[in-house]
Amino acid sequence: MKSQLLIQQFLASRYFSEDQIKDLMHKYYTQECNYRDQIEICNKKLEVFGLQLIKGIDEISGEGLWVLCDIRRDSLTNLATNYSPLEITFLKIVIDSIITADDSKFSLSYHDAIRKHSLVGIQSFKQKEASAALLKFQADDWLTLSQTGHFRISTKTLIELNTYLSEIYKDELASCYLCSGLITIGFYCDNCSKSTHAICFNQLSKQTPPLPLCLDCGHALITPNCLIGSFDIEPFAPTKRET
Repeated sequence: MKSQLLIQQFLASRYFSEDQIKDLMHKYYTQECNYRDQIEICNKKLEVFGLQLIKGIDEISGEGLWVLCDIRRDSLTNLATNYSPLEITFLKIVIDSIITADDSKFSLSYHDAIRKHSLVGIQSFKQKEASAALLKFQADDWLTLSQTGHFRISTKTLIELNTYLSEIYKDELASCYLCSGLITIGFYCDNCSKSTHAICFNQLSKQTPPLPLCLDCGHALITPNCLIGSFDIEPFAPTKRET
């Protein structure tokens, strides 16, 4: 009965912070329960419905986020059911533009995103419609807008569309060798070819700027090729890159 009530909570909300997950487990079980063990039990029951609770990390704050994912239909078209076909097409275009941005910046300025409306290919979808759609994508947490006015792919999107994005953009997206999540802000070692989230690197490394070293092989991460994403929000100020 407890697990059924818990699953109902998961179905109702779908997105949970690490603290929210722990609070739910302690609410239905005990303060001493291993919440990860309980999640594993719940996931076995959720598999019947083609669902799984999957954890990712916020690439900026490092906070955990649990998302109830539909593992049977991991595509943008099936997930974005609240949008019109034109809005879905536009969202695909914006996500593609972010992932394929020059120099692996993984960001797109607001004005450049608006201009992508022409790629939808329908005259009725103009800048006004593009602006309204971008507001929806932000409100629904498909995209985030930085203080510098650049769109990035949200943590939710990276978790929910992990398989889809990994298959479509296998040459552009790397996985963190520490936590396995997709990376849009991090480091790539051009010596051992391993990549890490900047936040994972910072949490485990005791190094100080300006010379970060690969946690696996010790190689200096100083060339432009070693940076993944826009570092306007990272503490490694000497390695900042303009966006």
